[in-house]
Amino acid sequence: MINKRLLKRFKFFQRTSSQIYREVTKLDEFRKEIPVEKYPLPWTKVYYKGYPKFEKIRLIKPRKLLINEKVFRSRESYRSYSGKSLSLAQLATLLYYTAGLKDNTAQDIGNRFYPSAGGRYPIELYPVIFNVSGLKHGIYHYHLKTNSLEYLWIPRKFPDAFTECFQQKGMVKMSSVLLLFTACFGRTEIKYGPRGYRHIMINVGSMQQNVYLICAYLGIGCCSIGGYLDKKMNALLDVDGLTESTVLAVTIGTKRRAKGGE
Repeated sequence: MINKRLLKRFKFFQRTSSQIYREVTKLDEFRKEIPVEKYPLPWTKVYYKGYPKFEKIRLIKPRKLLINEKVFRSRESYRSYSGKSLSLAQLATLLYYTAGLKDNTAQDIGNRFYPSAGGRYPIELYPVIFNVSGLKHGIYHYHLKTNSLEYLWIPRKFPDAFTECFQQKGMVKMSSVLLLFTACFGRTEIKYGPRGYRHIMINVGSMQQNVYLICAYLGIGCCSIGGYLDKKMNALLDVDGLTESTVLAVTIGTKRRAKGGE
């Protein structure tokens, strides 16, 4: 039987924690403006996470996309996948237009297909491969500077180790790719302080929309999941949950039937 007093206290704490976050991240005044040419290095340096000692699979740069109104109108969440494999070309297109560099000759500028406050780009992508033609199962990291996949490892009890992190186990199990977004908080917070967390979440939302639109263009399904067991997920990725932590999961796969709704 649920202890009503404890439940009430929990709900109060939950509510006030949200309020505290909103208060801490509000701006009461502007700090003294610093000219761009005098920005400290940590404000301007673009960071690229990589695993140089791990196997790297170079991806072909995809062709240009011609996205029209039909793509926007077909942008929806799908929860019922066929279990069939995605092609490596489909995955490469999705990763490139979600998080890749628009111009490889301007890497230090960090120009990408989504906005990021101050050009800090705090988000990393970890595709967990269940069923993609030409790729072995396991956890990968998208190395955007070279448009490559870095094969990290395959955890014990794969893929159950990941499905157990979700309530929607069937949807995750039938997907071809579980795309995990992590945030390297310091990249943004070193410039914007506590308010940087807001910017990071906006960043995630911008990239999430890219995923949905590219999936709609490719005719494959996707569905974002905001609820998962954070500590277990972070442990699988070997991130500490403090300086870097999982902030979004998106299932991706071939469609089995009509849309599942939002």
